[in-house]
Amino acid sequence: MDIRRYDIDSLRVLAFALLILVHVGNFLDSKDWLIKNSVTYGWLDFPQWFFSQWRLSLLFVVSGMGTYFNKPSRLLSYANEAVYPFYILHLVIILALGYYFKNVEMCFVAKFSIMTIGTFGITWLIYEFGIRRFAWIRPLFGMKRKRLDNMDKIHSNFI
Repeated sequence: MDIRRYDIDSLRVLAFALLILVHVGNFLDSKDWLIKNSVTYGWLDFPQWFFSQWRLSLLFVVSGMGTYFNKPSRLLSYANEAVYPFYILHLVIILALGYYFKNVEMCFVAKFSIMTIGTFGITWLIYEFGIRRFAWIRPLFGMKRKRLDNMDKIHSNFI
């Protein structure tokens, strides 16, 4: 009897959310990073150090478990296809948002929430409408090239 392991799906979502939270935290803690907020929070240093020690190992283990245990589904196929583009884009989006918000006076919770939700939302929008639907750009983000739809065929005739 094949049973889908939703607990592993939950761990995978949690591991990826942790990755985004740690990168947003890099913007707000007191350690050096690519771009820093105008106000830093020293109390974030220990949680950042603690989670940085095992976040990638957790992602690899949970992804491997998910591949081994899960059965095919449309949502799982969509999520698996989106992994590399999300991984490539999320840090760029965090840096862009961080550059914009670094001098904006706002409480920690609001800035952290806006950057986290904004990172996920903008990354998903770019993936869905700027990468996934265009066969020529998919290989640049580690995705298999799909059959061209009508719009791509029309566009490729003009190039």
